[in-house]
Amino acid sequence: MASNHMYVDFRGLKEEYGYPHTRQQADRDEKRGRLPLRERPGGGRVYWLRAELDAHFAGKRAERQRRLTTELEDEKSKDDKTSKPS
Repeated sequence: MASNHMYVDFRGLKEEYGYPHTRQQADRDEKRGRLPLRERPGGGRVYWLRAELDAHFAGKRAERQRRLTTELEDEKSKDDKTSKPS
């Protein structure tokens, strides 16, 4: 099972969300707060709630967009200062 409408397993995390790392790295990322906490229903299975993954990755995209916008504004400001005659 890669996923259903509510749950995503590790394969779904890789295929649907493009997570490029191993299961071991997912363990580390979870402990460091870089991934939402998994559910552990037993039998060695783990899964993430789709809504939590969606919110997590949407936040990452928004953070990246803010950072890029700030960097572009800083670069433009720097260019404006160096191109103005004194």
